[in-house]
Amino acid sequence: MPITKQTRACFRARFLNTSAAIGPPDRVRAAIKYSHIEFVLATHVYCPTSDDMRYKKPVLIELFAECFFAPSSLNADRLFEIVTILKGNGFRDIELLGSLQMNVEEPTMIPRIRCWSQGRNKLVQLSQDCLIVNLVGEYPGWPTFNELMELALGAVNKTIGSLPFKSINLNTIDRFSVPKASYALERYVSVGGEIVPEWYKGSKESLDITLGWGMLQEDNWNRQINVKVRSRELVTIEFRVALHRMVPAPGDWKSVLNALHEQSNQTFEALITDKTRNEVMGGVIA
Repeated sequence: MPITKQTRACFRARFLNTSAAIGPPDRVRAAIKYSHIEFVLATHVYCPTSDDMRYKKPVLIELFAECFFAPSSLNADRLFEIVTILKGNGFRDIELLGSLQMNVEEPTMIPRIRCWSQGRNKLVQLSQDCLIVNLVGEYPGWPTFNELMELALGAVNKTIGSLPFKSINLNTIDRFSVPKASYALERYVSVGGEIVPEWYKGSKESLDITLGWGMLQEDNWNRQINVKVRSRELVTIEFRVALHRMVPAPGDWKSVLNALHEQSNQTFEALITDKTRNEVMGGVIA
C-alpha cells in the first residue's frame, strides 16, 4: 500500500510536535503530558501508530536499549545472579568479557557478560550498573522487544529488589542498498526536510552526516543521528539513531521507553522518502 499525501502530512505534524517536545527543559515536562492520543484528537487527523506502520520489507537490522542504573546498583556478584536467572529463561549461550579499571589502589577487572538466546537473535548484556537489551536480525516487532525488556528487567528486579533507573538510551540501526547507476541522495533520503540539510542535495558520493541535540545531564535528553552512505558496487545507506532520556522515577521507565520508541519511528519517517517507503521497503502492510 503506497504512502498517501495525508499520511506524509500526518508524519510531519507528529515529528514537528515531537521536535518541539524535545526543546528547552521547561517545554519538555509539559510536552511529555501531551500524548499521541490528545494530539490526534486535537487535530482531528488519523495518524498511524508505530505498530500500524509495518512495512513489507523493513530495513531495521538492530534495535537495542541501554538501561543505566544508579551507581553501585549492579556489582559483579549481582551480575552473575542475574545470569543464572536468564539461563533459566533460555539464554544459555554465555560470553564473559572484561575491562580493566584503574584506580588509586590497584587495577580491578569489571565483568561484561553477554547472554544469547537460542538462534542468537536476542541478546542481554550486563555490566556494572548497566543492562543492554538487543534484538538482532529480522525485526519481529515492538511487542517482542517489550517482552525481552520485561524478562531482562524482571531478572534485575528479582536480584536487587528494585529497578533504580537513571536513564534509557534507545538505539536503532537501519540499512539498505540501492543501485549505483541511478543513485542520488535525495531520492532515498529526505534532503532539506526536518533533519538532513539541503546542502547535501545532489550528493552521489560516500558521506557521513552526524547530528546531535541536547545534553543529557543539563537537558535530561540527548538525540544523536548518523547517516552513512558508502558507494561501491551498490550504494549502501545506513541510519543510526540514539535517543537518550533521563527516567524521572523508577516506575516511569515504561512510559519513557514508549515515548522514545515513538520518537524513533518519527525520526526514521523524517529521514526517508516515498521512494524508500514504496520501492525499497515495499510499502505498508495493509
